[in-house]
Amino acid sequence: MSNSDIQFGHLDICWNDDYKRFPYVRQNLAEEEVNKWKANGYDHVKSFTGMLYDSTNTMPDWVNHIRDAFGLYKQTHTIYKMQTLEIMPTHVDYFKRYAELKKVDVKDVWRVVMMLEDWKPGHYFELNGVGYTNWKAGDWFKWRYDVPHAAANIGIEDRYTLQVTGVSMHVGQLNKLLCFNVPGVEDADNSHPNVRHLILPNIDENKPSMVYTNNSFIRELDSINHTNQSEIELLNEKGLDIYLYEPICSYDCTNPVHTQEFYSEFSNIDPMSLRAEELDSINDYAKRNGITNITVHSCDYNIDKFYPAYNFKLTCNDIFLKSQTNILNLDETINFDFTKKFICLNWRFTKHRQLVSTFLAGKDGYLSCYFKTDFETLKKGLFFNLDDWKNSGLYDKMQIGAEILNTQGPFYVDKKPTDIVTITDTSKPDLTWPLVSEIKPSETPSLHNFSNNPLQEFYRDIFFDIVNETRFAQPTGNFSEKVFQNFQYKKPFVLVAPPKTLEYIKSFGYKSFNDFWDESYDDEWDHGVRLEKILNVIDSILMKPIEELREIYKDMLPILEHNFQIYNQRAGIK
Repeated sequence: MSNSDIQFGHLDICWNDDYKRFPYVRQNLAEEEVNKWKANGYDHVKSFTGMLYDSTNTMPDWVNHIRDAFGLYKQTHTIYKMQTLEIMPTHVDYFKRYAELKKVDVKDVWRVVMMLEDWKPGHYFELNGVGYTNWKAGDWFKWRYDVPHAAANIGIEDRYTLQVTGVSMHVGQLNKLLCFNVPGVEDADNSHPNVRHLILPNIDENKPSMVYTNNSFIRELDSINHTNQSEIELLNEKGLDIYLYEPICSYDCTNPVHTQEFYSEFSNIDPMSLRAEELDSINDYAKRNGITNITVHSCDYNIDKFYPAYNFKLTCNDIFLKSQTNILNLDETINFDFTKKFICLNWRFTKHRQLVSTFLAGKDGYLSCYFKTDFETLKKGLFFNLDDWKNSGLYDKMQIGAEILNTQGPFYVDKKPTDIVTITDTSKPDLTWPLVSEIKPSETPSLHNFSNNPLQEFYRDIFFDIVNETRFAQPTGNFSEKVFQNFQYKKPFVLVAPPKTLEYIKSFGYKSFNDFWDESYDDEWDHGVRLEKILNVIDSILMKPIEELREIYKDMLPILEHNFQIYNQRAGIK
């Protein structure tokens, strides 16, 4: 049983004792299970089950206030009452009925038990063989579908808990097309917390809208056919907004084979040759249905300038950035006594991330890198010729870093891998996701941090962040929550991203650090030269002693405080 199968937390009390007056009914149990418990010696109990007040009844308002605390959606709620000498021996919940009703895989189901009152003598809870007492009201326990657990009341006062059953909000990370107010199309299920709180507030609820939360071709659009002329007229009158939650998957139409796993990066390219799979699918949908009034909202900066082949309106309106929330349990105090120079967090394999990680291997900071490759393999299939660096001093440092990474890797910060992944072909790697047991391939680790803040201790102990964004060798700028983390942790950063991304960030009112180091890399369109400039900036910072960096950090505080305030105000974002 993995530690990731069990989670704990606490909520401040926001409920009264109205649950004590609810009309509870006895829970039904399978006779086979009762007989098994009796055979094991449980033959002198009042009941093998407690009493329920479940979701077929009207739940009190406070249940809705806490529904987003557990990282679950498709929730059902039950208030559970155990009286004296009621015992639920060790068992596993199978959730068969729940899975059928909610149309989910039972392996994705989680259960939460939250204590509604402080512990009383004789009250007992057990999870995966570990017993718990002395809890406080608001303490909660969360576990996967197959974790054994038990409960008992051998005290003289009733024991009350709230049970929440749901599906992990990480499952699939939505990864679909969500439709709202589109005539002839069923509205998307809004039970997912991300839909209710992050997406719907950031789109025009009065217009037909689609939100695509996946990458590549939008397959769902293939099956949307508006045969009713009135539907087409309504869409053309009101307009259809299509929001792309992820960066577009570009390619060169003269050579459409992807250079990365599901998108392309390239050097110089004529905009008339630029295409994107998402835009292709929207174009096909529009032509097939006669839709002429479409606006595509993308997180790609200057998308309208670089993709002129499409007839619909393209605009940079980043719904992903708008949906970002504050870091939980944030320590806003300043730490001048940091001991490390940098942090650089990397997850999915990309060529530029591996190059930067190779350069940083063995240096004084926190690095996550779950992949290794020999130096000659690393040089192949890049968007520039690495041999051009031989006279710059970077080349030798890259060779040394590759050896350190191959002999001492993997490097990790908070997510420990089961093994390092060896890349034998950087153009078509067999596996681009880390081998981390609690996080599935294609999942983003930040979604697992809903109830804690595992990175805070590391950010407080560093001078600057080397932000390795997912995209690099493309014409449209793009940034993510990785930059927003620095605003909240009050840290400077060097940005490894497409050209003009710093310009994009500053368009929201944020300030960068050109007074402290060279940020001309943001204006460099040659991707190899830009990466060389970025690594030279990083190298110049790492060569400074930690004492000097602490003094520089003090001088940066006005900028860091400014960015912190702008982020909290969401100036230019909301």
